[in-house]
Amino acid sequence: MDATSDAAASRPTTVAYINCFDATVFGRTVHLTPDEERRLRNVLAALRDYGFILEASFEPGAPGYGYSYVAAHLRATIGAPIADAALAATERSVPASDPAPAAVMPVWPFEPEGGSGDAMLSSARLWDVDLLVEALRVEDDDDPTPVPSVCDRFRRWADAAGQGVKLKTTRLPGRDGCYVVFAAAAPS
Repeated sequence: MDATSDAAASRPTTVAYINCFDATVFGRTVHLTPDEERRLRNVLAALRDYGFILEASFEPGAPGYGYSYVAAHLRATIGAPIADAALAATERSVPASDPAPAAVMPVWPFEPEGGSGDAMLSSARLWDVDLLVEALRVEDDDDPTPVPSVCDRFRRWADAAGQGVKLKTTRLPGRDGCYVVFAAAAPS
């Protein structure tokens, strides 16, 4: 690597994506050469196609885009009552700190479309990406050990989520027992 010519050819580039497994947002401005930028675009496209990340959507700013455009977009995407409450709460004139990158997770009803009482399947949509959602039954709330009929499925999902992640359980309305809900980008 020729640090002198590579440094001169690099330019600030914003990189952002959303990790599917823990719903965290990665957003940084890094210095990339045109070749590194092309390679990174290909890597992120492949990871998106494999279902590991969701690509964040950034639109170029037009001259007329300002505060009112962002406020209108928030009202349209997360709902006017929630957006208006947040907008009203921030009307005071105090210095604001730079917000950390964040994602707003929409809430949708879990309506199983298939499976059994131990493994329920559903789907959802998040930022124009189809998600496969699976609820797997576990023994109890405190120790999410899968019931015998879903052990293999549970292990695959848990491995994909990562070993350091403490899985949380939920109780689904109209269902007995506890479940762990997993979701990933559906294959297209």
